[in-house]
Amino acid sequence: MLDSSVYDPCYPKCVADIAGNTDTWKELAALIAANAAAHTILSGPAGCGKSVFLKIVLAAFPTLYIDCTANFGLRDVRDSIRVFGRGSRTHDGKVRWIIFEHADALTSDAQAFLRRMLET
Repeated sequence: MLDSSVYDPCYPKCVADIAGNTDTWKELAALIAANAAAHTILSGPAGCGKSVFLKIVLAAFPTLYIDCTANFGLRDVRDSIRVFGRGSRTHDGKVRWIIFEHADALTSDAQAFLRRMLET
């Protein structure tokens, strides 16, 4: 919560404010704005700006955030994912985004479950 624009005056407010990887962030932001970046995977070391970038760029899109390190299992949020992801776009043409933060923390069984669920 402390890493938000409400509490931190230095928190990035737009993509240009993110330090490092500026060309990559700008290109990806343009793809997202054009609804041309479906099924995107962001990976990198902690603190490189992945979550901040997504919070800024996806502010205008319908987004479901799922923290994979939380104590609940994917089976508990399965219905939320299915209902939210039904139909890839909204009535006004925006792509729906499901963000799985810290997906590397999932066990291999949970990853297989997630893969099967997303395929259906």
